[in-house]
Amino acid sequence: MTAARRWSGPLQRANDKARAGDEAALAEKIADELVDMIRAFSRSLERSSTTAHRLLGEDEENIRDVLLFILNANWQGAVTGETFLDKGKTDILLRWKDRDAFIAECKFWRGEALFAKGLTQLLECYTVWRATRVALVLFIRDIKDVTKAIDKARAVIVAHPRLVEDKGKDVYRLRAQHDHEQIVTLNLIPVVIPKPEGPTGAAS
Repeated sequence: MTAARRWSGPLQRANDKARAGDEAALAEKIADELVDMIRAFSRSLERSSTTAHRLLGEDEENIRDVLLFILNANWQGAVTGETFLDKGKTDILLRWKDRDAFIAECKFWRGEALFAKGLTQLLECYTVWRATRVALVLFIRDIKDVTKAIDKARAVIVAHPRLVEDKGKDVYRLRAQHDHEQIVTLNLIPVVIPKPEGPTGAAS
């Protein structure tokens, strides 16, 4: 009788490698995979703006919940939402091998001041000492000049007093709040949700 094949998702592969590898390096790889997955999700939303608007409805948390659903489908339920961490509840958290391997906040673009507040919230309220990979998922909805909005968000990050390096491609290195020898890598992930054209996007 043939043995049942074990499903090998990204979480199982990471656990298998951890038995013989460097857990810190693997945690970095896990964070990279999550960032890639969120970026793929954002591209799907951008290609299906009408569906994205339906998902949003009147509740902006809907998009985050769909994102959590997709991440958990690949990470076997290891990704949690609204998880208490340090001084509040973070939107997205993947805890692996007792490490906070990835922390993300979802924000809608409403100008530099609120974006800066969200950045401070992520870095100072949720990023605990051992956490070194964080992300801001920035939803940009119904804005004509998307490039200008993204550039303004980037400028807020670059102006942060703890910035160490702008690595390009929306990757930044900052000093941790509790230990300036500790470096936190921040990914900015813009998600553009354009207003649908035609009857669906017309004002009622």
